[in-house]
Amino acid sequence: MIVIAMILVISCKKEAPSSNRNIFLKTYQTDTLATALQLVQMPDGGFIIISNEAASTYANGRPLLTRTDKYGNLMWNRTIQKYGLTYWADAFLLNDGNFIAHFGSNICKFDTNGNIKNFVPLKNVGDLVVYPISHFGSKFILPACSPKYSLESVNKIYTYDDNLTLLRTDSFFNSSLSGRVLGLFVNSNPSSGTYHILGMKYPNANWTYSDYNKLFAATIPSTGPVIQTVWDSADQNNWDYTVRQSIANDSEAILLGQRITATTSYPIVIKFDKDQKVAWENEFQVNNANIGLTNISLCKDGGFMIVGNIGKTGYTAAQPYALKIDQNGSKQWYKTFPGTGVLYYGINLSDGGYAFVGSSTQFGNSLNTNRILFIKTDANGNF
Repeated sequence: MIVIAMILVISCKKEAPSSNRNIFLKTYQTDTLATALQLVQMPDGGFIIISNEAASTYANGRPLLTRTDKYGNLMWNRTIQKYGLTYWADAFLLNDGNFIAHFGSNICKFDTNGNIKNFVPLKNVGDLVVYPISHFGSKFILPACSPKYSLESVNKIYTYDDNLTLLRTDSFFNSSLSGRVLGLFVNSNPSSGTYHILGMKYPNANWTYSDYNKLFAATIPSTGPVIQTVWDSADQNNWDYTVRQSIANDSEAILLGQRITATTSYPIVIKFDKDQKVAWENEFQVNNANIGLTNISLCKDGGFMIVGNIGKTGYTAAQPYALKIDQNGSKQWYKTFPGTGVLYYGINLSDGGYAFVGSSTQFGNSLNTNRILFIKTDANGNF
């Protein structure tokens, strides 16, 4: 029998009074550094914010759940202090109102009150680096690299059902893709036994900062050789990193990358067609500012929301940042939000507005910590 220890912590430290405004910017104080990475809207219209809370360092941290009503008013905070769970990686809502999250190499299923219903550790967790979940119907997929910096490392793809039952494990060697794969996203339902993947790799044998990353798309069939599309997604003076992926309404894949030059960094967004070829590639610069990227998500109009932070002098002076693009990759609007900090996740809501979570140091206090940042806007990003 699995016993889960949960601690209920109600935060009462100078929080804003309750309100019924449908758009807002709110922060929630925690005892230590907290970084909000994901947001799940619950069936009652309220939200669960999924964060990492550090004890003294990230290595000693713990996952944190924050529950609010639909107006962002705080209901409860809960930390999980069992099984060495220290870092949220991804989460999604199930049709029954429960939600699933994974912590690097562990998967948990939660109910609407934040109680763990099931807990599954992955196999061989000592040498796995697990990347974000891909969810298809009642199945979800976790891709992993093992070990992280090996030239001939094995990449694994785990498929589970919504009850956390392992359905299959597939693996392939990086040598099939002519380089070490350090970022990997699965972008199609492998019901036929074939996977379509997007990723990033170092092309040279010895990893150094003088190597330039390449982005790639590949098809991994159930039998036969790997089919690969690799291209120089930037000239040789730039690096490109995978950040996240999304799936378009036409089921084609969207990859968010970070393009890094000698003086700045900014978003690139690439769409792949069903043959894994590049349909379009767009980049988005803002007056030579440094733009850090964290996530991309599909919007109800078929466009995409990109989030991160933006600043002239690096992360410590950067503001939370959101960029809305349409389904063809053209910019519709971008916003910065008050104070310093970063957005880690943004979603399009049923009322047409958007909700964002991240962390901010704007609303300082006697503790040397961030606050959890929660913003709900109208359809144009205003609050």
